Amino acid sequence: MLAEMINSIARKPVVSPTFNNWTRAELQRSNRQHGELADAFEAGDAEWAETSMKAHLLSSRASYWRIGGERKRTDAADTGEEASGDEAKGL
Repeated sequence: MLAEMINSIARKPVVSPTFNNWTRAELQRSNRQHGELADAFEAGDAEWAETSMKAHLLSSRASYWRIGGERKRTDAADTGEEASGDEAKGL
């Protein structure tokens, strides 16, 4: 059930469309963060797990914005328009 929830909330709308555009450094960071979260769970440390998850979500959001911004800039270049600040972030 948890896997289905994660798939519907994160994987399909966020991860799948952006995954192929992540840099090697972003992928390595994400993998380290998953390991850190697993370690926190294993240790039974809720505060550590919460902090690890927040860091993972914030850094993933930064990657998502980077990719969205690149897409907006590419789309704007194709149409001869400029992307606004929010559009450049993928918002």
